Amino acid sequence: MNKPHSVYTIDRSPTSPGNMAHDADGNPDHPYMAHDADRSTDDPYMAADATAVQPYANTPAGADNAPITSIATRFGAAAQHYDAHAHVQREVAVRLADKIADLPRPARPKVLEIGCGTGLLTQALAQRLGAADWTITDISPQMLAVAQSGPALPGTARFQVVDGEHPDSLNGGYDIVCSSLAVQWFTDLNNGLARLSRLLKRGGYLVVATLAQETFHEWRTAHQALGLTPATPSYPTSHVIGANLTDMCGGVHSEPYVYRHENGLAFLRDLRHIGATTPAPGHIPLSARQLRQVLKQFDQSGATSTYQVAYGIWKKP
Repeated sequence: MNKPHSVYTIDRSPTSPGNMAHDADGNPDHPYMAHDADRSTDDPYMAADATAVQPYANTPAGADNAPITSIATRFGAAAQHYDAHAHVQREVAVRLADKIADLPRPARPKVLEIGCGTGLLTQALAQRLGAADWTITDISPQMLAVAQSGPALPGTARFQVVDGEHPDSLNGGYDIVCSSLAVQWFTDLNNGLARLSRLLKRGGYLVVATLAQETFHEWRTAHQALGLTPATPSYPTSHVIGANLTDMCGGVHSEPYVYRHENGLAFLRDLRHIGATTPAPGHIPLSARQLRQVLKQFDQSGATSTYQVAYGIWKKP
C-alpha cells in the first residue's frame, strides 16, 4: 500500500501570475540577493541574527525541557496567519476528509479530531459527514480558539485543549479518531498512534495524514550539497508508520505533494507562518552566509518542496 498514487503540484513560482518577488527598487529579484542578511532590514527574515530567518531556529541545550510546550507555543503564535500560508495543509485536509467520508459509519458518528489547528479538516469533515458528536482538540489554545470561531458544526461539539500524544483526559468510545498533519510532532509516533487506537470502539477507524521520509528532500539536498546539516526533523518511511497497531486492520499509502515556491525565502516564510519551526534535536543554526548559500542552491534546483504525505487508515476489529 506504500506506492504513491499521484503527484499533486501546487505552483507559487515566480513565473505564476502575481508571484514575482521584487527588490527594494521594484525589480524582480531574489530577496537574499537584494539584501545583505548581515544587516537589519524591514523584513524580519533578513535580520542580522541569522536564526531569525531560519524556519527551525535552534533551542539552546537545556533551555527547553518541555518540547510539547514549545510546539504549542510556536503554533499558537502562528494561529492568526496560519490559513494564509497553509497551502498543502488545506489540500491534504480535503483529501483526508474524502477518505473518511468513504468509510462506513453510524448515522451520527462520535468523532475525535487530534491537532485540529485552525479547523481545516474540521470544516471539511462537517461538510461531508453532517451531524455528529464532535470532540475537536489541539495542544494550542490559540489554534483551538480559531477553529472554534469557524462555522458551527452540525450536531453537538466540544473543543478541548489536549495533548494528542497523551490523550489521558478523553474517555474513548469513538467511531472515528482522525488527524491531519499533526501527529508528525509526536515524540514517539507509533506509541502515540497506539494510544489513540485505544480510544476507538469496536468497528471504529483511526485515520491520519502525516509526513513521511521524502518530505523536504529538496531542502536537505541543498544543505548536503554545501556540506551542511539541515534543521528539518527526520520523518519515518511510510511502511513503519503504525507498526504498533498489531490489533488493527489496515495500513498506509503515501502521496507526494510538490509545492513550487517563489524562492527559498518564501519557503522559509511559509514554514514560520504555520508554526512549523521546531528543529531537529541538537541542531545548530546556520550563519547568515551559510543560509544565503543554501537559499541560492535551493533556488537553482527549482525552489520546490515535496511533502510526502502518508495516509494511514486502520479499523479496530
